[in-house]
Amino acid sequence: MSRGARFSRYEQKLASPTQNWQTRWLARSGLIFSLEDSAARVGNGEAAPLPGYSDDSLAEAEAALAAVVAHGTAALFECVERAIVDPRRLLSDLRALEIATPSARSAVECAVFDLVGQGRGEPMHRVLRACTPSLSAPITTLRCAALVELDPDAGAAQAALAAGFGTLKVKVGGPESFDEELVRLTRLRQLLGPRVALRLDANRAWSSADARARLAALRPLGLEFIEEPVAAAGPPLNAPPVPIALDESLRQPRNFDSRSLRDEGVVAFVIKPTVLGGITRSLDWIELAQKLGLATVISHTFEGWIGYRALVELALAWASPTRPTASLATRHCQARMGRGARQ
Repeated sequence: MSRGARFSRYEQKLASPTQNWQTRWLARSGLIFSLEDSAARVGNGEAAPLPGYSDDSLAEAEAALAAVVAHGTAALFECVERAIVDPRRLLSDLRALEIATPSARSAVECAVFDLVGQGRGEPMHRVLRACTPSLSAPITTLRCAALVELDPDAGAAQAALAAGFGTLKVKVGGPESFDEELVRLTRLRQLLGPRVALRLDANRAWSSADARARLAALRPLGLEFIEEPVAAAGPPLNAPPVPIALDESLRQPRNFDSRSLRDEGVVAFVIKPTVLGGITRSLDWIELAQKLGLATVISHTFEGWIGYRALVELALAWASPTRPTASLATRHCQARMGRGARQ
């Protein structure tokens, strides 16, 4: 096509089903947004809201991208052309765009960064560093965490370890009882040994009272952290027995300060551009985490390869040899990258 924008829909089966306590996903649907310039370079981004988790739907994302294609391409190409020459204004230019849903904004921003990188002859993470002064010298590998099922006998954990992953993540709060989950987690820790980092994600499955008791039972497992153990309606835990990471909470209005986060045991923010609204808003959260002394984890909503590539680029832009707290959460079946994502 000549200079312009388009989008197309896709559907794909997941390599293996995954679930939280509310929803089971067998496949993913999404939209690929493409931006082509007059030199026939094409930048791509992906809008893939996750049903039962994201704040927007696929239909809403599609309507938002249709509005961009119909009325907003001139502003996008102005952003691209300025940033190819000098990317320092790119973040402010992108923030000024009106895009109706978080996943649609994520797709458009990724396409713009992709196209700017092609125009400058450099990968997206280097463009991000050029327009973000707080980002430091690049690294060549990332610490990656593999999402595996809670079944020590299924072989997924062993396969992830054999592929070089040193950090594993497991979903909890499922249909089986917590006592059954605890037995499986204990067996998994015995299988992994003490040197493999283990993260859990409860997706707000537990009441505050249940969460405190269950975290006390989990404490001997030496967890790196657990994501969102408490239901949305419940009050945050004070001095929890296990470190906490925030994910869904980042989508809710709240003033975060170091004292309250310390009291609540928060050690990390989990950054998902698809649900937060793209690269610019993810960078806002990343920089806040840095100011508060928290770790950052760049994570996914089971996007396709275009969305996943953008996460790798964002993680590479943020991580550095002096910032070991930055990491990338992935699925073993999706990453196939050994110990890290390489430049």
